Amino acid sequence: MIIKEKAADYLRCEQKPVKASELAEQVLGLKNVTHKAAVKIISSLLETDDRFKRIDDDHWEWVESGGSPFKSWNVVKVFSSPTFLDTTAIYLAQGCETEIFATHMFSPLDEEGERIGNQINDRVEEKPLFMEGGMRQPGLLQQFIRNTIGRNVMAPVFYVDKLVRLLNADAEVCKDHHRINDLSYSNDNHPEKQFEQVVEKSLELVEALIARGIQSITELIEFYNSNITPADFLSYAFDADFISNLPRAPGIYIMKNEKGEIVYVGKAKSLFDRVRTYFSTTELMDEKIETIRRSLYTLEIIRTGSELEALLLEHEWIKENNPAINRQIQVHPGLFLQKERYPRIVFLPSSTEGRVVLMLISPGKVVKTVEVDQRAPDLNSLKKEISAIFFRSVSAKVDTEKEEIVIRWLSQHSEGITSLDMRSLSTIDETLSLVKQYISSFSPDEAVIHI
Repeated sequence: MIIKEKAADYLRCEQKPVKASELAEQVLGLKNVTHKAAVKIISSLLETDDRFKRIDDDHWEWVESGGSPFKSWNVVKVFSSPTFLDTTAIYLAQGCETEIFATHMFSPLDEEGERIGNQINDRVEEKPLFMEGGMRQPGLLQQFIRNTIGRNVMAPVFYVDKLVRLLNADAEVCKDHHRINDLSYSNDNHPEKQFEQVVEKSLELVEALIARGIQSITELIEFYNSNITPADFLSYAFDADFISNLPRAPGIYIMKNEKGEIVYVGKAKSLFDRVRTYFSTTELMDEKIETIRRSLYTLEIIRTGSELEALLLEHEWIKENNPAINRQIQVHPGLFLQKERYPRIVFLPSSTEGRVVLMLISPGKVVKTVEVDQRAPDLNSLKKEISAIFFRSVSAKVDTEKEEIVIRWLSQHSEGITSLDMRSLSTIDETLSLVKQYISSFSPDEAVIHI
């Protein structure tokens, strides 16, 4: 394969602008070349070919578009401790069409967690992600990414086991399609061997899906959901109109079975957008959603003013009620977020018009929420609360999980939050004066509540 075709294949699979230094290393094998030399070498190779587009001095992308979900896809297997609380290793394979072009093994994970989290997240992005069946594998991956970089994995997950069942059912109808054996491990339990078997099965699935003419992510999702029947609202205590009229606002939703037992609690940036995915046949349907639909009878919502409030409320409900389907993510301290741990007052929208929510945060001590009337806040009460938290010694036992949720959310939305840094303030009177100004000028429309 000539050098340009290798560069084309690499850029097609990445589906994003790539640095010249990365192309020099991955395509030409030049590992120690300087940045300036890499830019010059790659430019001389690609700038006369219209198939390559130069974004800036340092980045190149492939300009031919293609809708196939198999231009770039990934396989991930997560290994954890017996209690599933700690992830011990993550194996990742990057595929392009019907070939694997790169494999990675990340372990140990307790060192340079942020760097590893970013590397994994950057590679999987929003490309199809093949994983072993069951909710635990995606949950473990999501837990690791959240704990290291405070983000969610956005890649659509397709269970290998379910695709095997669907393709075999399809083979019964179309006799020219061969059956695929179920994924099974040999007696060798070595992680690397197990991962190789998942990769081999994923390659077999990709070939079978391409043979069936699946050409886009949309078609792949439709095939994956082909055995999902539309939601039968006759079996629920609510109807389709209830879903259609949900507010496009943050909050939590509480799902119960016919016995009144809570089976699942979730949070949403937009209750309308999130809840309707449980009843759609066009969205990617995973095993968790299928299980929820089989158990569901009643649905309740609690609206909040911000996504952060929804996150905290969800955490409280799950902790108190231990719903059957929820797998509560373990909240571990993110050491890489140390720079975000400083005392401050955050101003958030309220679910009630004309009111403002103040979150008083003193890391390691307390996180407290106070709601006030925007036009006539009770300044005496505020003065007592602020004095007790920021200007006196606090001996209260801190809820570390609650604090960690707050810190993570703030680290992701630091550019758009209205907040008051308490490190620069030395007196309660000065603080109260600024708080009063912040409250009166606060605009919910400018706050980060819908992402």
